[in-house]
Amino acid sequence: MQNTVIILGGAGGSGRSTIAKQLEERFGFSRTYGGLRQVIKKLNYKNVDSAVSDEILVDFQKNYLPNHPEIDLELDAKILSFASNTSGNVVIESMTLGPITKRLELPYIRVWVDASEEVRLSRLLNRHNDKNLTKSELKKVLEKRTQDNRRRYEALYGFDFLNYQKYYEVVFNTENVKLEAMAEKLLDLLDERGLISKDE
Repeated sequence: MQNTVIILGGAGGSGRSTIAKQLEERFGFSRTYGGLRQVIKKLNYKNVDSAVSDEILVDFQKNYLPNHPEIDLELDAKILSFASNTSGNVVIESMTLGPITKRLELPYIRVWVDASEEVRLSRLLNRHNDKNLTKSELKKVLEKRTQDNRRRYEALYGFDFLNYQKYYEVVFNTENVKLEAMAEKLLDLLDERGLISKDE
């Protein structure tokens, strides 16, 4: 497996970030992602000077980004440049690069990481248990964030990123996959599909 670019899309709690981290740490992939939290810090949005909370991120996505499309465009261009100029294997976490690279007919492997809503919410509750959110409260927050992003990307790019069957060649369901084995299982699946060769 050489000079492979894998793009990971998927809803929060699907395992997308876990897989990306494991590909980086265990399999030597170079990893990149949008990094909106870093943008928020750089802009000092809402006077943020330390960790960017989920609430600030949602506010930024809803109220700032729609009026500043250059931020999304610059971030996506930066990620594309990283992928094309980095030697070796690359993993990209992005909700937009799957559809974008499909349109550009780039020879990347586009994977939609999936799990049921119940599983995703349980994972996210465990991750954010310090916030004392109920499952229904977290569900409302995630639905709002998803719809805000959906409207923004439709206005900016003209695609519905949730229509993943149109843009992603592979759907990887992590529901019954052990956390520590997610990246390995994905690579096994890609090998079985003939998209990579793990032995090379």
